[in-house]
Amino acid sequence: MTNNSPPTVNSYSVHEDELKWFDVPLVAGGKAALLLRDPTKAGTVVLRFKFPPNRQTPPHRHPYAEYTTILSGKVYYGEGEKFDASNPEIGKVGTFAIVPAGQAHFVWTLDDEAIVQLQFEGPSKTIFVDPADEPLQK
Repeated sequence: MTNNSPPTVNSYSVHEDELKWFDVPLVAGGKAALLLRDPTKAGTVVLRFKFPPNRQTPPHRHPYAEYTTILSGKVYYGEGEKFDASNPEIGKVGTFAIVPAGQAHFVWTLDDEAIVQLQFEGPSKTIFVDPADEPLQK
C-alpha cells in the first residue's frame, strides 16, 4: 500500500520586530539580520541587509548565485573587477536580481538607506577582487 499523504511542512515566520541586526564588515555601517539558517553552514540562507546612505561595496564575487529583492531605497549595481559608477543598473523597491556564481560585482547607495533581502546556498563566502579590500585586512 502506498502512502499518498502530502509531506508535513512546518510553517516558519520572522516578524520585522523580531529581527536582530548585526554589523557586517563588507560595508562600513552595514547591518544584516538573519531570517533563515546559519550563513556559516551549508543550506539555503536568507538574510536582510541594510546599506547605509552613500556607501559602496568593493568589487567582489561569491562561489554561489545570489538572489536579491530590494525592499526599500535604491541600490546601484555594476559588474566587473573595477568599481565604475558611470553606467549603473538601478534597482528600486520590488526589483529582483540574480548575480550568477563567480560574477564580480559591486553595489552602492546614494542619499538614502536601502534594505535588500538576499538568498544563497551557504556557507557564505565573499572573495574580493583586490585582496586589500578585505575588511579584516584594514
